[in-house]
Amino acid sequence: MLRYMPPIVVQTIPEYVTLAGYAWAALMFAIGAGTIAVAATGDVRLWAAYVTAVAAGLKIAAFAVQYVLFRIIVTSRLRAAARA
Repeated sequence: MLRYMPPIVVQTIPEYVTLAGYAWAALMFAIGAGTIAVAATGDVRLWAAYVTAVAAGLKIAAFAVQYVLFRIIVTSRLRAAARA
């Protein structure tokens, strides 16, 4: 994910970006497994609701959490570097 991040993030917290990439991969795998499980065991309406609400909602929530955490961590590291 480093190539998709702004330069300040890449320079400040590259280890967190790499970790976030693995977390995104795990999330996509879990969502895919959940989609297969719901499609195999439920009806079409349940599958449509799952794909619409759960799959999309998890991605949006993960993006929001990542954005907020990266902002907090970058800001705190930059402030600590300015103090030193």
